Amino acid sequence: MKIGIRLDLNKKIRGFFSDTIYRLDKKSEAASQNTQNFIANIKPDIALLELTLVEEDKMDCKIINGTVVTATDTYRAEVGIVGEKVVQIAKKVQGTAEKVVDAKGCYVMPGGIDIHTHLDMPFGGTVSSDDFETGTMAAAFGGTTTLVDFAIQGKRMSLKRALSIWMKKARGKAVIDYGFHVAICHLTPKILN
Repeated sequence: MKIGIRLDLNKKIRGFFSDTIYRLDKKSEAASQNTQNFIANIKPDIALLELTLVEEDKMDCKIINGTVVTATDTYRAEVGIVGEKVVQIAKKVQGTAEKVVDAKGCYVMPGGIDIHTHLDMPFGGTVSSDDFETGTMAAAFGGTTTLVDFAIQGKRMSLKRALSIWMKKARGKAVIDYGFHVAICHLTPKILN
């Protein structure tokens, strides 16, 4: 059985080492110790954001026969998924999967991120046409898996209160990941501090 270790490195070096995958034989204590030493001795300017151990021979889903599209390349490959994480991209993914998706004739690409949305937003005496349910459903059908919506600050409202209102609007309705950025509409010295 093999184990994969995924390291996501900070922005400073992400361009060089993004999604670096180190593989080692789980049976080899020396290999395991060498990997632990490598991780322990990473220079301070290389922030270790995520360390995920995955058993490569057990996946939840395998996508086969597709054309994988990344930020730099387009190529025929298979994709192995555990939980919500891609753990392998290879010409032939190793291991078994509970679910196999045949993507013949399809592109396989990461979900999009929409960083400028206005869901359930009051404007000019009305409200935008989509709320968090319909807006995120439409986004998912279009391949967007994350959005960042404006949380609009009302007059004399704290930024925390504005965020709380928008979180309540999304809770239980959104079908994809979401975040917020607060639109500051009433800046006072109290709010600034």
